[in-house]
Amino acid sequence: AGSLAELARIWAKSGLGMKSFLNTRQFIINSSIERLGTSATPFINYKLQVAEQELMKQRSFTSGHSNIIIN
Repeated sequence: AGSLAELARIWAKSGLGMKSFLNTRQFIINSSIERLGTSATPFINYKLQVAEQELMKQRSFTSGHSNIIIN
């Protein structure tokens, strides 16, 4: 989850489109599920949700914006 957040920051700075990032994000999630098994899907989704909430808190404190990076 933390790596996806960093990847999102790099993606945004590089000027690559959101669709490209979302495709890459989904590939990473699918690869994780494939590697860990489908029983890990709820855990992976939970970790992403928690990470997104933390990022939104951090961003709202530092920039006054709370746009979603990871959904």
